[in-house]
Amino acid sequence: MHVITKQRRPYQRKLKPVLSELAVTLKDLPCVNYQKFWIIRVGDGINFNNSNFPFWGSKRRVKSNVKKINVGDILCFITPKLYGGKVIGMATYTGFYDRNDEPLLSINTKSNEDQNWVGGGLWDIQMHYSNLYITEKENIFVSIAHSAAILEYEKYKHKVKGSLYDLHKQCMLNSTPKIF
Repeated sequence: MHVITKQRRPYQRKLKPVLSELAVTLKDLPCVNYQKFWIIRVGDGINFNNSNFPFWGSKRRVKSNVKKINVGDILCFITPKLYGGKVIGMATYTGFYDRNDEPLLSINTKSNEDQNWVGGGLWDIQMHYSNLYITEKENIFVSIAHSAAILEYEKYKHKVKGSLYDLHKQCMLNSTPKIF
């Protein structure tokens, strides 16, 4: 019986050591996360949980902070200590719309009634997102004494019991995003 062996081409012999060296070098590089994580306060969480569409609304005064968020960044929605003080959802930011930019015909924004929100607040700045993971049962507790509605996670991560980076990875691997 004759066994046919596959011969390597000359360039394959030269490339193999280079590729294995490159793999070792890449493995030793630190992991760089280009996504920035943001903490978004959602009050008691009722309107957040009742939302019919994948966006969260804020008052006009936060617009300058919303402009700092980049498409692809991760939004971490939290409730204050009074309502459990924990992360109740995580999503990927896709952009924002201002209700005042659509005075005649609402194409990208919704009314409070359409969104199923109660309370009658002027939530004109609407931050849209995708891949919302509900994380309330994970019990990641947060205690931040700050008046801002939007905070950079990196500056306050010492106030979070657990890693939001790890929680997000865990959600992506083990959970299914909410369907609207």
